[in-house]
Amino acid sequence: MAVLSRIKGFSFNGAVVNNTLDNGVYLLDVNKDAVPELLYTSFNIPNRDGTLTISNRFENKNITVKIGVYAATVTERRSIERELIKNMVRTEGKLIFLDEPTFFYKAKIYGAIGRTEGDVFTEIQISFLCSPFMYELYDDLRDYTVNQLSGTTIESIEGLLINKSAWQNITDRTVKTVVNSGNYKAFPTIEIVGTASLLTIQINDVAFSLSDVDGTVYVNCEKMICYTQSGNTKTSFLQNFTGSFPFISTGENTVIIDGTSLDLTEITVEYPNTYIV
Repeated sequence: MAVLSRIKGFSFNGAVVNNTLDNGVYLLDVNKDAVPELLYTSFNIPNRDGTLTISNRFENKNITVKIGVYAATVTERRSIERELIKNMVRTEGKLIFLDEPTFFYKAKIYGAIGRTEGDVFTEIQISFLCSPFMYELYDDLRDYTVNQLSGTTIESIEGLLINKSAWQNITDRTVKTVVNSGNYKAFPTIEIVGTASLLTIQINDVAFSLSDVDGTVYVNCEKMICYTQSGNTKTSFLQNFTGSFPFISTGENTVIIDGTSLDLTEITVEYPNTYIV
């Protein structure tokens, strides 16, 4: 009897492998690190014992799954295999393992998909290149205000659990609080609607400024871009941007909005619950 994975299965781009289903497709094994690799640089300094090590960034995760396809004939196995794999290739999607159904990785397949004919199964090996972190999926049981803060809610956007704070009618210095319930920093998207000759937004110790705001401006801190949008057309607004792209630390975060000639209809801060482990 073949040993099946205790993770039970996964889903990706509509393809589902679930060991409880009697469809001839089974998850045999999963190889994934608990925490992503932290890249670093080391320096050897004369007359100093040891090395000086500086942390850089977390690397993407490589997650490999082994799938067993069972059928009476090779022709049937190939048919099941094609139906399973056809929606997995060429696109990025959410990789969700059934032992943690409320979390997902952003993932894509770049390498070849291996195939081995075993005694019981045709074994398929797939390697996913994944985001370093997990993001939380929407769960009806968690449809509540974040720490019951006024104006801070959770909403579902394409299945992603989003913390969303919106503040209206800002004409002078304003101080607010947002809460990150994950265990790793989250990168927000900030939408600014209104006018300002100079707008400064500071989250904890990191701040940026925008000059000559007139209309709607988006600041995507994960992709490090700033733009306006008309229909499907985005226009860079980085020439009006100075400073650094902020992040939302775990726990409470202070947001300071300030500037000159402020007449802002609304500022919205959105960020996903993000987990390093």
